[in-house]
Amino acid sequence: MIVVTAPTGHIGSQVLANLPRYDEAVRVVVRDPDRLPAEVRDRVEVVVGSHRDRAVVDHAFDGADSVFWLVPADKTAATEPWRIQQQIANKRNDFCHKLTTALVKNHDAVCLEDLNVTGLAKTKLAKSILDASIGTIRRQVQYKGA
Repeated sequence: MIVVTAPTGHIGSQVLANLPRYDEAVRVVVRDPDRLPAEVRDRVEVVVGSHRDRAVVDHAFDGADSVFWLVPADKTAATEPWRIQQQIANKRNDFCHKLTTALVKNHDAVCLEDLNVTGLAKTKLAKSILDASIGTIRRQVQYKGA
């Protein structure tokens, strides 16, 4: 027995379209069985309800050998990758400011190598060069030390 959640969605419907190739019974968890095509309803066991309801899931998974568990995207999580990226950028900027402030305050002279950061960013060292914020550190030392 194979159980498929979200069978009326784009991915779930593709999974159901390919399952007839196998000699396995199929059970689907669906909120609205009328949204299933008639030919699908005729060849699968339908469990009406949501995959978020424990009783529905327990019933659907009873005797199952495999499960295709598809959870629809959480629309509130759409901004989360941006927020994480912003936190990383803020931490990097904070580190650069603290480092360059300490360098300028604690040393009479700070010598910087004349690196072509733009050129290095085009090589296989690009990730390391850009992660190290070499250009940012150079720029901050120059204006804090001036």
